[in-house]
Amino acid sequence: MDNADFDPTVDEDEEEEYDTQRADFEEKYYDKELMNGAIVICNYSCAINFNLIVNAQEYGNIWTDDRGSDNGIHPSIEPGNPNKMTFLNWYELWLTILQRILKTNLQL
Repeated sequence: MDNADFDPTVDEDEEEEYDTQRADFEEKYYDKELMNGAIVICNYSCAINFNLIVNAQEYGNIWTDDRGSDNGIHPSIEPGNPNKMTFLNWYELWLTILQRILKTNLQL
C-alpha cells in the first residue's frame, strides 16, 4: 500500500464519493504503522525523510519516505552506487557533503 496510486472508481464530478475514496486512500497511504521499525535520521524538508531501518530484512539500510510528494516509501540510493544505502554509506556521504560546504564557506 505504501507506494500505491490513488485510483478512484468514480469521477471527480461525484464529489462526495470521490472525497470518501480519497480519504480512505490517504488513511492507508499515510498509516504510521508503515514506518514501524524505522527511525527518522534526517528531514530534507518538503515532507521527505531518510529513515534508518532497525529491524527485519532491511536492518541497517536507509529508506526514503517521500509520501508527501506522492513518491511513496523506497530504498535510498547513493548516486553512482546501484546497491542499497547502508547507514555507514549515508553517514559518510553526509560528512563529505558537509565538508565541501564548510570548505566553500571558509574560503569566502
